[in-house]
Amino acid sequence: GAPNSRRQKRSVTAVERFEVRGRGRGTMSLFAPLRGPVASLASRFCATAPAWAPMTRAYSLDKFKDKEAVEERMYFNKEDEKLLRGLLSKMKAQAEVKDIDRSHADKERSALVNIVGKYNVSNADIENLLDWRHRSDF
Repeated sequence: GAPNSRRQKRSVTAVERFEVRGRGRGTMSLFAPLRGPVASLASRFCATAPAWAPMTRAYSLDKFKDKEAVEERMYFNKEDEKLLRGLLSKMKAQAEVKDIDRSHADKERSALVNIVGKYNVSNADIENLLDWRHRSDF
């Protein structure tokens, strides 16, 4: 039987549509002098890359990209401000706690020295151990 045109649809470029419409009406195809792969490439290029589209698209997309970039920067600036405010309040709280808990830190240091004193650990290593004990980044 004859192939059904609905089942066997294939992608048709705008230039191929122009060429098909031109036949039988007495008009000449745009790419009539070209044959084979050259005509195919020419028709694909013209159908996919019209001369006026890149300038229009680039101009309109630049405005959207600029607006999106500004909105993104504003959002992240607000987020950074929130985080910095939180960090500042945390640092203030820690500074107050360090002044109050100096005696506690001294007791903690002496307890650690009692434990590791027999291993001849340097003061710098003891300070590093105390810092490690109070860290929360792991």
